[in-house]
Amino acid sequence: CCLLLLLQTSSSLSPRLIMGTLLGFCHIGVVCLLVLLCCEPSFAVSSKQKQNKTVGLRIPPPPEPPAPQHIHHCDVSTSVCDDNPSSEAIVDDGKPSSSNISTSFFASSHEQLSLLLTILLVSAASATLLLVGILFSRYSHKNFTGIYCVYSLCSIVNVHFPTEKNIKSNNNINIMFSLFDSNNCLFTSSHVHSAAYAQWKYWRVLVFLLRGGGYDNVPFFRDDLHAKTHLLSFVMMVHMWDSPHYRSGTFRNDMVKNLRNVAFPGTGIPLSLLCMNKIVLLSFLFVGYPILCLAYAFLCSKKKTIENIASLHTAYLIHPSEWFFFWRTNCVVASLHALITNTPGYDMEDKFTFLVEGEARDIPVSPFLKTSGIVCKDRNEEGGMGIHVFKNATHNGAWIVQEMLSNAESIDQWLPDNAPLSTFRVITSSTHAYDIVNSCSEDTDHRNANKADEHRDAVRALSCVWRAGRENAHTDHSSILFDVDIETGIIGDGTTNAHWYQLGIHNGLFKYQPAPSFTAHPDNGCTITGALVPDINAIKEIACSAHAKMLPDVPLCGWDVALTKEHNMCLLEVNLSCNFFNGSFDKRNYFEYIDRFYSKLQPLLPENKALQ
Repeated sequence: CCLLLLLQTSSSLSPRLIMGTLLGFCHIGVVCLLVLLCCEPSFAVSSKQKQNKTVGLRIPPPPEPPAPQHIHHCDVSTSVCDDNPSSEAIVDDGKPSSSNISTSFFASSHEQLSLLLTILLVSAASATLLLVGILFSRYSHKNFTGIYCVYSLCSIVNVHFPTEKNIKSNNNINIMFSLFDSNNCLFTSSHVHSAAYAQWKYWRVLVFLLRGGGYDNVPFFRDDLHAKTHLLSFVMMVHMWDSPHYRSGTFRNDMVKNLRNVAFPGTGIPLSLLCMNKIVLLSFLFVGYPILCLAYAFLCSKKKTIENIASLHTAYLIHPSEWFFFWRTNCVVASLHALITNTPGYDMEDKFTFLVEGEARDIPVSPFLKTSGIVCKDRNEEGGMGIHVFKNATHNGAWIVQEMLSNAESIDQWLPDNAPLSTFRVITSSTHAYDIVNSCSEDTDHRNANKADEHRDAVRALSCVWRAGRENAHTDHSSILFDVDIETGIIGDGTTNAHWYQLGIHNGLFKYQPAPSFTAHPDNGCTITGALVPDINAIKEIACSAHAKMLPDVPLCGWDVALTKEHNMCLLEVNLSCNFFNGSFDKRNYFEYIDRFYSKLQPLLPENKALQ
C-alpha cells in the first residue's frame, strides 16, 4: 500500500515503472519464500486424508477447467491469436459456478496454514495483474490503493465484484477492470485457479531439481515431456554453471558470449546480464520469468479477458513455443552430453577443424585457401596506414581465408539485388549419440571410439529453413526465415526473429512488436511461399551424410547448406548448439528424443553440481 501511495504521486512513466516493479517483486518474492518452505504439496483434501493427516503445508485443489470449445493459441513470433473464449462451468441451477473455499479446510492448524498460503498466492497474483495495468496504461492511478485493498479482500472472501458496466463508468480504473469477468470475481475463475496451480507446479519442480532431485522423479509433469524438459533446461543452467564447456571454457562463459546480443522482445536488456551470478539467474527463474510470461500473455491476448490471459500465461510458463527456448534446450543437451561423454565430435565446432575434416572425408565443404596469409590495403591510404594482414589458419593463424561465394540461379531469382549468400539451415539428429551415453558407465574413452565408422541409419533430418538474405546485408543473419517442408521441399510462410535482437532502452523497452509473417520477400516483392526448393532430397542427404561420417556421437547438429554458382552445393559450417530458426518439426518426437538424453545424462552429473 505504501508503494501504491508513492505511485500516485508520480506523473512520469519512469518512477511508476520502478515502484510498480518493486511492488510486483515484493509480492511474488514473498510467495516464492513460502513455496520454498512448503514440504509436501497436495491439492486435494478428502475425508480419508483428514483422518490420516501428514505434516506439511497443504493447498486446496483448484477446480478442473471447463472443456474448451476451442483451444486458445497465441504465437508470440507470428502474432496470430485465437481468442475464442472457453465455455464456463455450469452447475445444476444453470449459473456459472464459483469455487468457494469449503469450511472443512479449517479442521486443523495445518489446513489453516494451507488456506493462508493460498490467500497469499491469490493476493500476489492479484498484485501482479495490477502491476501489468500500471506498466501498460497511461491512465491516472489515483484510486489504485483503494482498489488493491478492496480487491484483495474480495478475492479472499470470494465476493463478486461489480458488473463491468459499473466499472467502466470510472475512467481512472477502466483499463484495470477490463481484465475482470463481468459476472465472477477474478479468482472464482477456474482458468485462474488452473494458472495458479501451474505456477505452483513450476516453482515446486524448480526447487525439487535444484536440490538434486532426479529428472525421472519430478513431483509434476512426469508425462508432460515439453514442460519437463523445459524446466530441466532451466535448472541445468545453474548446475553446469562452472562446468567445463567444449568451446567456451565454462558453461557460464558460453551463455555470456551467446546471449550478449539477445533480449526478450520488448525489454531491450541483453540476457547475458542474467549470467552475472547464480543469484541473479535464480531470481529471474523464480520471479522475473513468471512476470514476463504474464506480461506477454496480456500483450498477446486480443481480448483482455481473464480466461485468455490465464491460459496464455500457463502456456508461456511451462509450454513455450518460441525458437529461443528450443535453442537453449539444444545448447544444454549439447553441453551436458559433451561434459559426460567427452566425445571427439564436439571438435567440429571449430570452423577450421570442420573444414579440414570434411575435406579429408570427401564431404563437399566450402573451399578455403592454403596460402600463409593475405594482405588487404586501402586504395587511398599512405604511409603504412590502411594495411591489414591476416595470417591463415592453415599456418596456425586465427583466420580462415576463403573466396566469396554467390547464390545459385535457382534461388537467386527470389532474392533482391546485392543479397548475401542465403543458406538452408538443416537440423539433424543421431541416435548413436544415445548409445555413447549408455556406455559411459564403463569408463570408455570415447575420444577415439568409432571415429571412422559411418552411422547413416542412425541419422535423420528434423527440419529445414531457408534464410533469404536482406538487401545489402553482409550475411544471412539478416534475413527472412522461410519454413521448408522437409519431405516435399515446398516453402511455407516466412518470419523473422529480429525482435529478439533489439537491445537498449530506446530500441526495445516496452516497444514489443510480434514478428510479422511473410509470403513474399519484403525487399523485392517476389512471392516465395509455395515455391519449390530445388532438390530437397540432396540438401537433406548432404547434411545427414556429414553427420554420420564426421560426428555421429553428437545428438543434434545444425548445418548451413549453400547452393552456389561457383561450387554447386556445399556445407559452410556445423552448429552443435543448434537453432531451429522458427522451422517446423515433429515436436512429439523431438521431446521424446530430448527426454531420453536427460533421463540418462542428469544422474551422471557429479553430486557437487546439485544445490544442497
